[in-house]
Amino acid sequence: AKGDVLVFTGPVFGPDKQAIGAHWVRVSMHLFKLVHEASTSIAWAWQPNSADARAGAPIIYGELKQHIGMELLPGVKLR
Repeated sequence: AKGDVLVFTGPVFGPDKQAIGAHWVRVSMHLFKLVHEASTSIAWAWQPNSADARAGAPIIYGELKQHIGMELLPGVKLR
């Protein structure tokens, strides 16, 4: 990379709203990683589905946004 690289990590929750504990802490289905290379405006993501998952082929940013229901790179024009 020739410039800044941003990495976002977060949970992906399922529709069942599974929770644990006395305070009903939500349990995620899995985690995601989003990598954005600022100098080239390229972003890619991984969404492993289990604790022993290995990084496979990345998914596109638009697909990640659908899964997590959030915009993590507002105003960024991606290539």
